[in-house]
Amino acid sequence: VRDLASGRERHIWVPAASASQVAWRSDGAELVITVRFSQQHSDADASGYVVVPADADGPQPRTTVRHAPDRGCVMETAVFATGGIQLVEGCPNGTTAPARLVQLVDSGPRVAWRASTGLCPNGMTLASDPQGTLLTSTSKCGGAGGPVDVVQAWTGQHAREIRRYVNPAQFVADAT
Repeated sequence: VRDLASGRERHIWVPAASASQVAWRSDGAELVITVRFSQQHSDADASGYVVVPADADGPQPRTTVRHAPDRGCVMETAVFATGGIQLVEGCPNGTTAPARLVQLVDSGPRVAWRASTGLCPNGMTLASDPQGTLLTSTSKCGGAGGPVDVVQAWTGQHAREIRRYVNPAQFVADAT
């Protein structure tokens, strides 16, 4: 994290994990970092998220990593949203459709609601603002036929499709 005013940099990490997405809370007080572990020896090594103060620096204990709230599911990505954290989970894994959008109460683990996205959890991106959540992913998790990239806008548990991209030269890589 770099403070643009002072130029000071801080490094935040979880040992043996890599960060796949970072999102700020709207007031700038905290970060939610989606982490993945290269080696998985137990459920504690499943992908998850860490909530840290914005002024954190250094390694974060592995015990602070939170996982998918549903047993038998994996967490793909997490962002701050109105009312708490929203995350995407795949059940039983990241390549089995459909992914679920899950609204946690505050930072979890209590769940406010769940909704099926109808999309593949693998490679999904998630961005949230006060008006709702943007979600992007493909419509297929492998198999016959080419995937179709889809952008959805979520307001609470309800989705509205924004666009489908079917040209193999086009793909959606992020949502902001």
